Amino acid sequence: MSAVIIQLLVTVSGIPTPIDGQWVVEYDPTRPGRGPNGEEMSAHLVTTPDRARARRFEPAEAFATYRLAHGTRGDGKPDRPMTAWMVEFERVDE
Repeated sequence: MSAVIIQLLVTVSGIPTPIDGQWVVEYDPTRPGRGPNGEEMSAHLVTTPDRARARRFEPAEAFATYRLAHGTRGDGKPDRPMTAWMVEFERVDE
């Protein structure tokens, strides 16, 4: 059975971050988090540069996780923090 991992490629804005190119380990938009340099983030997001340590998702679960929202933005649209990155969903064999 194939699983999917999520890689954060680059922010949509093009502004580099320390987690660009890394894979998702944990994500929870309902609670605040800290970036790799200790900066506050609007969502809990843990990443790894080690592809083997990435969280495995079912394909539909990976897409749903990417689009998880918490509240609304100033423009009234859902606040989906992970969509600040362009991502790649990679199939991996279990």
